[in-house]
Amino acid sequence: MTRRVVLVRRDRGVPIVTWGAIRPKIVLPADADTWSRARLDVVLAHEIAHITRNDWVVQIVAEVCKAIYWFNPFFRMACARLRYESECACDDAVINIGVTGHSYATELLELARSSGRHGQSWLPAPAMAGRRSNLERRVRAMLNASLDRSPITRGGRWASALVVLAMTLPVATIAQGGFATVSGTVVDPQDRVLPAATIIISDARRDAKHETKSDRGGHFELVGLPAGDYTIEAQVPGFHTFSDTFSVNGQLLDRTLKMQVAELHETITVLSDDGAVTNTRQHGDAFAKRPNTTCAVAATDGSGGNLRPPRKVKDVAPGYPGVDGKVQLVATVGTDGSVTDVQVAKADRPELEPAAIDAVRQWEFDSTLLNCIPIEVRMNVIVTFRRAQ
Repeated sequence: MTRRVVLVRRDRGVPIVTWGAIRPKIVLPADADTWSRARLDVVLAHEIAHITRNDWVVQIVAEVCKAIYWFNPFFRMACARLRYESECACDDAVINIGVTGHSYATELLELARSSGRHGQSWLPAPAMAGRRSNLERRVRAMLNASLDRSPITRGGRWASALVVLAMTLPVATIAQGGFATVSGTVVDPQDRVLPAATIIISDARRDAKHETKSDRGGHFELVGLPAGDYTIEAQVPGFHTFSDTFSVNGQLLDRTLKMQVAELHETITVLSDDGAVTNTRQHGDAFAKRPNTTCAVAATDGSGGNLRPPRKVKDVAPGYPGVDGKVQLVATVGTDGSVTDVQVAKADRPELEPAAIDAVRQWEFDSTLLNCIPIEVRMNVIVTFRRAQ
């Protein structure tokens, strides 16, 4: 021993324990003065063996890990086994200094009876007369003269380390390739949560599909996904379908899915006969399924996605340019409802473009509202020019 050891006596009944690492203390009961020299030798030899082995540090680390992994029953079993093996190792150290197994067992049983009369406290420290479930096994080991009580050799330590490593690597590989949990939150362009969003996670290789919905806080979670490549989709009426790919390999994956407002769609058919116009206004399937939400309702609801589609307040029909064909336009409906940035996406004939563009630029809408805030929205317009039969 190179460290100074302090002996502490407690009036109240406590088990015989060793406490501390740098300045270790051996806690003894108040009646230790009445013990025989044989008992004092046994107790001090046992506790000093704990100090030289640094068992207090090991037990404290084990208890902290057990608190972190409280849900794992195997960890609790491992900690209990660690306590038992620590006591057995110190028992062997006492016998190796010349104490007979019979006299040591007698003293240990008497200490256990004394500890039982005063009650037993739980401490995260090595206790000599510890748990009664292990006491019988320890006594049997003390009386077994055929046991090899010599300390483990350096070669034995290396061999044990290699065995532990060989057992740990396959377990780590299995855990790494195990099941994963995918969770996250669905939000709108203003970062407000979207409840009741449909989340679909697909695995094309296994032909598997998992579906769930986000809760009131926009949160979703899917557990038990095997390792592989997946496609995730989020669907909310009035918004573009969010789609992305990801890979999991036994880890926890957390994603934030940001949805974007869907486009408007307008389809117009212009006939040549007397300038007759068939104007079929469409909001597209996404807008059609999304109920209009008034600002009064949205103001009291903490969730996002409160969408009010625009309503056309000024409609101008294109004139027939003298030829048949189709024009596809892409435009922006501004926050004030005016139509800007009209671009031609596709046209059957160049001479069809001016009539369609001039008419669409004169359209006016009321504002598109998201959570009662005016926003811009993209608009697709298809104009079909056809000669009347």
